[in-house]
Amino acid sequence: MKVYMKLVCILCMGALWRTTASMAFCYLFWITTLAWIVRYIIGAKVKGGLFVLMGITCNASVTLVNGGVMPSVGISPTFQPASTVWNVSGKGQWLLLADQAALYRFSIGDMFLIAGLLIFLIGAVRFAHNNSRQSRKLTKVACWNGSPEGVTTKFATTEMSLQAHPSFVRSIGTLS
Repeated sequence: MKVYMKLVCILCMGALWRTTASMAFCYLFWITTLAWIVRYIIGAKVKGGLFVLMGITCNASVTLVNGGVMPSVGISPTFQPASTVWNVSGKGQWLLLADQAALYRFSIGDMFLIAGLLIFLIGAVRFAHNNSRQSRKLTKVACWNGSPEGVTTKFATTEMSLQAHPSFVRSIGTLS
């Protein structure tokens, strides 16, 4: 529940900052986001976490240096941004970290965030795939079938062998 409350607080601060373009909300949003993300990345040792951290730091730096707005370079001045936190005039400081027309209106910080998210997702999919493969290994099991003949041997997945009468199932060995 704590995680959801933190996420709601960050999203509210982000929404307030995006609607008002206030420096106070900008500082609050980035400081809270950095503190939460850094703590999570260090605690969970997330793959791709360093890229996410670099992306957040780049975006926070350029918006804080430019008075709470993200400058945009190479974008037409007639372009209407979706929020007041984007400045399409092409003026400001640290323009290398600003949104770039050459990057399809993304910033270098956004690219780091996307890379970190992709690394995280690929790692999560690999982890899930490896765990599902291990649970499907064939196991030779001995089951008492309740008849006078006694024990029968069959091959089953590990999941199936654990579900079949646990008091009568005895694992003989795992086949890879």
